Amino acid sequence: MLKKLIASGSAAVIALTTLAQGVVMWAPAVTDPELIDAVSWAYDAGLTKYSDADAFMPFNNLTREQFSKFASQFASSVLNIEADETATCEFSDESSADSSLVPFMIQSCQQGLMMGSNGVFMPKQLVTRGQVATVISRMLGEIDPQASQQEHFAYLQSQGIMN
Repeated sequence: MLKKLIASGSAAVIALTTLAQGVVMWAPAVTDPELIDAVSWAYDAGLTKYSDADAFMPFNNLTREQFSKFASQFASSVLNIEADETATCEFSDESSADSSLVPFMIQSCQQGLMMGSNGVFMPKQLVTRGQVATVISRMLGEIDPQASQQEHFAYLQSQGIMN
């Protein structure tokens, strides 16, 4: 299980590290066996609708609404992080989101992973490295979830998780 968890995390990191590189117009075929296994595991775990690594498009950018699905599903199905359904998670920009992803935006907020800012979620914006670090740190639950992105990132660096 740990190998699958690490492999799925690797797939997510590979997908997310392309964010700084801009939009990818052409992507090579996925041939890395570890990535192929990770995507297969993520599909079997219900974390993605894509059953193969090429369809998963690991070299493409990721929006906040897309990341909310991956993060909330991973948190609930792998880490057993439950949503606090009494938490108020309403965003004034929900109507601009893909309607199939709105429940995951809400769930990720109720799990304390992605809360948006000043009542907006910014679903179509690309997720940043700092936002990913914050979500990962919140999943680990070792520091105050309300800490700044810099504090979450510093914590992950101190643990050897990000550099």
